Amino acid sequence: MGSNWTTESFINGFFRNTLGRKKVHGTYRILEGDHCRLLVRATTEYGTPSGNELVAIDLSDKNNRLCFWQHGYSRNFTYRMSRRIEDSVGTYQSLPELMLTGDEEGILNSGIVDVDLTRILIEIGDKPYLMHREVVGSDAQAVSMPALTSGVPVYSFANQVPARVGTIQEAADKVKDPVDERRLVGAWWAKAMEPGFVPPKFEQEHVKTLSVALNPIDFGFTMEECSIGSMSRNSGTIHGWVPRDNVIKAGGSQVQRWLDAIAKWNNAADAFLGRNPQIHKGLSVAASRYAYSSSEETSGEIVVTGTGVFITGIIHNQNNWDQNEALNHWYKLTVPANQINIKKVG
Repeated sequence: MGSNWTTESFINGFFRNTLGRKKVHGTYRILEGDHCRLLVRATTEYGTPSGNELVAIDLSDKNNRLCFWQHGYSRNFTYRMSRRIEDSVGTYQSLPELMLTGDEEGILNSGIVDVDLTRILIEIGDKPYLMHREVVGSDAQAVSMPALTSGVPVYSFANQVPARVGTIQEAADKVKDPVDERRLVGAWWAKAMEPGFVPPKFEQEHVKTLSVALNPIDFGFTMEECSIGSMSRNSGTIHGWVPRDNVIKAGGSQVQRWLDAIAKWNNAADAFLGRNPQIHKGLSVAASRYAYSSSEETSGEIVVTGTGVFITGIIHNQNNWDQNEALNHWYKLTVPANQINIKKVG
């Protein structure tokens, strides 16, 4: 095309793999690995080059077309440019940030490992993922599997495989779902508790610890070795004895016993304060997505105990608020679901 290259035609050439020897156009360039190609854009910070931002990745081999946008790709184009690119080369899904950021170690080593009718095993950098095609129908031999206008298959979700493997079967064995458990909003597996179950009460050992104020005199310190410390709250100021800093720095058996008692008290306090969080490792029972963490309004309840984490009510996926469900009794969380949802196009 000579000097007629434009940003639009260069990006089209990347997706169609028709660039030939051309690797650079303006701030865009192509990086090639043994089994993948990356479309990147040079970035600057205060006028100084600051690296490359990933725009798209092509994992295609001679038998399979597999291209994806990076999740934040659209900020590189105007809406009008995005529509023109889509009209000319078709639609492509974007991989979520959990799978692809562009900062992965060894990203140029990415590629396809194995393929079957409904799944594909890929590696992005050194991290393997088992991706599942969107399937319509239940008979594995007569399913309908949609494709995008670009001809690339539609994928609905992926499992991160805990170790590198050579086949889909090996990957499936490593990400096998638990038996007789429920997947909650795609984030956690959980076991249903018996009807009438109530989460354990706050541990009595913690109650006993928090019920007794720490007094340095009880640990062998003298009044001369202590000073008055204070802590302010809305209800007023609380004063109490504390050993002086120079006494603590001097060390000794009574200092160690005092520090051990403080650590035990703080652990009990943390357990009390964290017993009913609104958010827990990707799950939320906040009344709304934008609720303050200190808000007392919730749509459900999470209880963190020494024997496990229990949940009930209306729960949301913290990273995908529209993914929610209502639980009418208590469930105990077991293991993360390891399901990364891939956003549909349109």
